[in-house]
Amino acid sequence: MILAADIGGTNMRVAIGRPDGTILRSEKFDTPETGEMGAERLIEAMRQLRGEEEVSAVVVGIAGVLHKDRKSLRWSPHLEGWVGYDLHGALSQALSLPVTLENDAALGALGEAVAGAGAGSAIVAYVAVGTGIGGARIVDGKIDRSAFGFEIGHQYVSGDVELEEMVSGTAVERSHGVPAKDIMDMDIWREYAKRFAYGLYNTLLHWSPDTVVLSGSLMRESGMHVEDIRAELERINRAIPSLPDIRHGKLEYPGLVGALILTDS
Repeated sequence: MILAADIGGTNMRVAIGRPDGTILRSEKFDTPETGEMGAERLIEAMRQLRGEEEVSAVVVGIAGVLHKDRKSLRWSPHLEGWVGYDLHGALSQALSLPVTLENDAALGALGEAVAGAGAGSAIVAYVAVGTGIGGARIVDGKIDRSAFGFEIGHQYVSGDVELEEMVSGTAVERSHGVPAKDIMDMDIWREYAKRFAYGLYNTLLHWSPDTVVLSGSLMRESGMHVEDIRAELERINRAIPSLPDIRHGKLEYPGLVGALILTDS
């Protein structure tokens, strides 16, 4: 069995499951403000989920850029209180198990590419639009190599304005004063779809995927539709001979599934 966690800017999920991606039991709670508080909550939840089960490893996905030793966050706009905290050491010591830290979007990408909407595609570009924007490139069922990870939400798409500042749960609520799920005006969402398409087009040019999987709370709960995004991509496309297939994510918890699969990949 594997213990897995997915730490986002708003929520944390913890699960126990099998290396094939099967989740047996899971919990969800609000993300604590600091790494120390978060580690305590994670350890408590993992011990309860573990019970008497034989567990071989712990895999944790977290939103942000990791230090090269992959033991703590180097930078994260949504988890500032976690930056620099030795999460790897805290979990290893408390649980006496091998621990792997990975970017949360990379694990979500792996889950969808292997066991979700991208299954069967050789090159998958995964983009999660939630509190922020994250993503990763999966090649032949594995997270693609990189020097520091993938942070597509922080690409500049208008002067010095980042994509995440224009299209994300945080950006929408900041602009309209209510959560994204409460906005019913489809004209507003069509405008957000156009904005998002520019960042996604850059990603397609850089990653050249067969398939694009769009996931995250904003894609699930808002009125920003794949059809509108694709229509804008077709309008602005100049260089791509044929746009890749663009799909909604299938998995309820892609990050947890990816964390489980990572141990067997």
